[in-house]
Amino acid sequence: KQWYQRRYGKQLVSTQSTGIDSMTIFVVSVIFLAFCKSSMGAWVANIDYDLDSWMGSLSSLLKNKKLSEIVIPGTHNSGSYPISIGSRQTGEMLDLSEFTNGGPINPRLLHLIKTVGPGWAKCQELSIVDQLKMGNRYLDLRVFCDEQTGEYYNEHFFIGSNLSDELLHIAQFMEDHVEEVVILDMRSVQNCNDSLVI
Repeated sequence: KQWYQRRYGKQLVSTQSTGIDSMTIFVVSVIFLAFCKSSMGAWVANIDYDLDSWMGSLSSLLKNKKLSEIVIPGTHNSGSYPISIGSRQTGEMLDLSEFTNGGPINPRLLHLIKTVGPGWAKCQELSIVDQLKMGNRYLDLRVFCDEQTGEYYNEHFFIGSNLSDELLHIAQFMEDHVEEVVILDMRSVQNCNDSLVI
């Protein structure tokens, strides 16, 4: 406890509901992370296939499995990687009426949303193609139709990557990796008319 106080400059506080102090939680967390790192390191070292074609490499193990019996790695808001300060907001982000009780929006709040919001909305650093090359086979795509351009985009409160371009990249990946299966989950379609034509 004294080491923790010297290192972090604050007292350990007791967790009232469980009676476990924060030092115990800290130590258990460090031990758990060390175990995970050593265990995963040994497991990862035994991988003898490329991540970009892991399904094909494991086809003898996967061919008789139901999709629900396979753990599929994937990404959340897969097309959000290009979002940055200056990215245009989608309609969903512009509705702030619940925070203003119908009154005008404070300019400082808008500035905060435009500067902090993109960092929060950006869930991925890698492009969708790079996510696929890293072994992800489930892509979470949130679709937004931009009325100004008529283009479809991936979005997460801000406009992300161009959906048509991404679908072409995914198709090319599938042509290059014919034994791989990619699941596209378009769970949210915003600002689009009844017919979504890409």
